Amino acid sequence: MKLEIRKTSRSLTLLVAFAALITIATVASAAEHDASKYRMAVFVDSAYGDALVAGDFEQAIERLDADGGRFGAVNNLCVAYVMASDADNARAACDHAVKKSEKRLRHADSWIRQAYKRDAAIALTNRGVVLAVSGDLAGAQADFQRALDLRARLEEPEVNLVRVRSALANGQ
Repeated sequence: MKLEIRKTSRSLTLLVAFAALITIATVASAAEHDASKYRMAVFVDSAYGDALVAGDFEQAIERLDADGGRFGAVNNLCVAYVMASDADNARAACDHAVKKSEKRLRHADSWIRQAYKRDAAIALTNRGVVLAVSGDLAGAQADFQRALDLRARLEEPEVNLVRVRSALANGQ
């Protein structure tokens, strides 16, 4: 599996090769769209991000599954399941991360609202990747667009949205 690592202030981006993720798709095939890569974000400063970066996805899943409650843990669990090619658990974890981030954002004070917008954008972007590789390009497009609408200044949703729109335009 090919990973490209780019550090950001609070997260680390994993560039995930589409060919490696195709094994997690329940209904997708390589012919469904021509996207070669999608980007996901994982928190490296907490929630066993170090295990994810090291490629120890099973250890990360075991630890994160036991942790489970914090947003960073739920988000990283989503990414760990994607990297471990477990589509069903990836979708459930990503859905949980989106719900948790949206709840935090609704109840956020103004001084922390921008950080929570960024977390919500990360969760939506990661779920969008799961949807895209599962063949739900319209759902992925919606998640990437919602992430961009949060104006969190992330590259990942924009890059992923371009790829999904291209696939949709090509009828895949």
